[in-house]
Order: sequence, then structure tokens, then C-alpha cells
Amino acid sequence: MDGMDVERSFCELFDGNRRAIGLENGGSEKPAGAWDNWSWEDRLHAHLDGGDPIGVYPMAQEMLSGGGFSGLPGGWFVRWGCVDIDVQSSTKPSGDVVTEEDGHVMALNIKTALRLEGITAWIEVTRSRGRHVWVFAKDWVAARTMRRALIMACRLAGASEREVNPKQEKLAHGQLGNYVRLPYPGKDVPPSLEPAIRYTRVVLDTATPGHTYKYTLDDFVELATLARTETAALEALASLYEEPPPPARVHREDLPKVDRELTKRLGGLAWTIFCNGPLDGRDRSGTLMRLAHLCREDKLTPEEALSLVVDADLRWGKFSHRADGDKRMLSMVERAYAGWEKG
Repeated sequence: MDGMDVERSFCELFDGNRRAIGLENGGSEKPAGAWDNWSWEDRLHAHLDGGDPIGVYPMAQEMLSGGGFSGLPGGWFVRWGCVDIDVQSSTKPSGDVVTEEDGHVMALNIKTALRLEGITAWIEVTRSRGRHVWVFAKDWVAARTMRRALIMACRLAGASEREVNPKQEKLAHGQLGNYVRLPYPGKDVPPSLEPAIRYTRVVLDTATPGHTYKYTLDDFVELATLARTETAALEALASLYEEPPPPARVHREDLPKVDRELTKRLGGLAWTIFCNGPLDGRDRSGTLMRLAHLCREDKLTPEEALSLVVDADLRWGKFSHRADGDKRMLSMVERAYAGWEKG
């Protein structure tokens, strides 16, 4: 492939919602004016050519996507999925693994589980020394299919399913969902001038036992394009997915007296979430975090909030079965109450 073909194929691999991009600092950018002045593809080209690194929102609808997307029925679709494995650090205390080596082993296990189901995956080293496990679809597939297939791969591999992208199966009007930062930022920047953030974000060749090396952008794009996954393979794996049981509904009179009095201080939304769990199929960890924030708004102390978050998690089954579950929930409450002063 020549340079333009490589960049064009890169855009096709990572196609998504073309009405926004994710920024390196965690924000997003949308066109400020006329659509004629906005080129999603130009931003991806700039990402590769030394411009600002960006991320892509995976979920698109017929009316939201660029060319080649007409003819699909209504709903949300993706061209790729990604499992994000975070290493614990001072900025990510709730990471999935303790060391980079542990993260690499987890990524390899997910990749193996997918390979056994006829799905090719690619492992990228992220900017925080974690791992992304990417899967590229030959055609647009339902977001539901990709998400459930990757969740099943994580379960088969005994790996964390906390950060499976797409994170949702559908979005409300105007929502973007979550983006994932792209590999190969600044591919044309001389190595001697590369900022440290660009030393890692490359895809690894892990096919040869005992050897791991970095794919060049050209090699990765060519091989990944040839090995894109058929929809049928993703649908077969997704069909094994089982919905988690709904959280047990809480009745205040059934709670111990001390908890009963505590929940009386919750506002209506906090009480609804505490009773019923995530609303509209939303992510459980995000809902636990939201509950912690609502506890703060309702003037509960961090200790009181933690007791309610732990109680909710025991019923929702998110972290309570994990060895580091207590640590994760404590971290949530600490973040929700950052800067809080008892008063």
C-alpha cells in the first residue's frame, strides 16, 4: 500500500460516528459550523501525521455515518470493538490489573478466546502501559452483537469485562457514548523527536511464541484489513451471552433499622437507583459511581455513602465477587467525595 492507501484503510478500520472525535485530554469536538468545513477523515489523517492524537466514537446510526452505511435497518452499529485493560496507578486506582505484565497476559487470554471462536484480535500498548484488544468487523454490525461477543470473550478468558467498547448497545438522541483513543499517533514523527506519549501506542505482533515486536503502521493496516471478522462469527459468540439477573428489589421495611433510617435521607433519584439498580441498561460501575455522587448531594457522609454503595453492589453483582471489590468501591466513594468537608 502507498501512504494514501494506508491512511484510507486506517480510516475504514476505525470508522465510527463521524460527527465527533475524542480529544487527548478526555473531551470531545464537534463541528462548530457548516458540515462542509468538517472532515472526520482529515482529523484521522492528522492523527497519523503528527497532529493532535484523537479517539473515535464507535457507535453510529444510518443518519450519523459517512458513506457506505446506507441500507442498514435502524439501530446502532459499529465497525470495531475494543477491550480496554487498565493498569492500576495513582491516577487509575481502580485499574484491572496490578502490573503491565498481568495486563499483557489478560490481553493474550482474550485474544486466544476470540481466536478459538474464529475472530482475529489485535493487542495495542496504550499510553498508560495498559492494553487495548481490538476486533475489526468486515461489515457494519449491531453494537449489541459486538459488545456481547467481547463480553463473552472476556468471560471465557476469565478477564475483566469492565471496559468493553462499545459500552452501550444503544444511545439516546444526542448521545455519543464513549470513545477510544487510536493507535499510531504521529507515525511520521522522527523517533528522536517523539514525545514520550507516542512511544507506546502501537499494535504488537504476538503470533510467534516467545517473541513480541511492534507492527509498523503499514503492516498492521494491511494485515488487519485482510483479517477482518465476518458478522456470523461475532453473532455466534454473542449468542452465548446471558443477561445478568435483575438486582433484587429493596423494600425499606426489610432493611436493618440503621440502614432504613439512612435510606430515608436519600433523594428520590438516589433511592430509585439504590432500589432498582442501573436504569435503562446503563453500565453498573457507572451507576455505582453516580449513586456515590448522589449520596454526597444528599448530605450523607463518605462512610454512609460507602455502606450504601457496598449494599447496592452486593445486589447488582458488579464487584462484590472480585478480590479487589472493596478497594474499587472505596475508590469510587473517595472520588465522589474529593474535596468534601464535613459541615
